[in-house]
Amino acid sequence: KGAEELPVTREAQHGWVKFVSTRELFEISNDAKEECMKLIKGHKTNMSDVRILAEAKDFHGRTAMQYGLPEIREALRERLLFLSRYQLQKGPPIYKSSTCLVIKAYDEMAM
Repeated sequence: KGAEELPVTREAQHGWVKFVSTRELFEISNDAKEECMKLIKGHKTNMSDVRILAEAKDFHGRTAMQYGLPEIREALRERLLFLSRYQLQKGPPIYKSSTCLVIKAYDEMAM
């Protein structure tokens, strides 16, 4: 089953964010880090499941994409963002011609 078919409880989301934001857990087991990266980057994991993981919130409202360890955040960005930077907006393109397509995007790296 894909994650969109499973109930994602608040506790499960918190656990995921806590897991991917705790360096000590990855220092204890390099296998855990490798498996986590495979899950995020793997072609067998569909995009909607990765998005659920990225948007999971802890009890303080912080997402895995915001609060995870740098290598986790980077893996999520690589998988979900265009050029690892731009969040493409859903909806019709701003402009479309036979040689051009303009889509609105949010720059996740802008300060």
